[in-house]
Amino acid sequence: MREALSLAINRQELIDTVLSGAATPAGQFCAPGEEGHDDSMEVLPYDPERAKELLAEAGATGLTLTCEVTQPQENVAVVLQSYWHEIGVECEVQTIDNGVYTSERANGELQITVARWTTLCYVGAEHMRTYFHSGSSDKKSSFYANPDFDALIEGAEADLNKDSRIDKTIEADKLLTQEDYACIPVEYPWAPYVCADGLTGIYRIYTFVFTNKIEMA
Repeated sequence: MREALSLAINRQELIDTVLSGAATPAGQFCAPGEEGHDDSMEVLPYDPERAKELLAEAGATGLTLTCEVTQPQENVAVVLQSYWHEIGVECEVQTIDNGVYTSERANGELQITVARWTTLCYVGAEHMRTYFHSGSSDKKSSFYANPDFDALIEGAEADLNKDSRIDKTIEADKLLTQEDYACIPVEYPWAPYVCADGLTGIYRIYTFVFTNKIEMA
């Protein structure tokens, strides 16, 4: 069912309209400029008819979800609500204040949320560990627990060879976002800033949908 939610999202349309073109559609968790980003990986597909087929095959009808977000993410959440409505999934968007959001997220009370943040480390394995390794995922309301993913992340963090470390990170990313769909990447917003000539390595903000509290059909 989570794959259906991803297929229903027209990422380019969302960017062109709601975000005024100031973003790049996402195809994976690790953003450009972060170790583990794969330039060859395509944007996640938009295919609402296939999404409907997947829901029908799973017998998932009459689904109603609750998406709690803070005010800055409300506009994206409302667009996702409309996309999911088109495939027969109803989603109630609830905008809550930061204090309530932080508490509910830490307590694992969010069924779906739209998250946007900037990474502090730019190392994909460490970044994914924070939100999706089984040792910490409950406090981030992702609830992801896949031993294969954990092993890839732990292996990447322990690997001193950059090439093989990146390979493990990319494999973990694909497992997270294209097989389990525990996290649905949406877009990489453009973040204007002023910096000195020659300064590199700054990137960026991420927008994702956390879905792992949805029961699988």
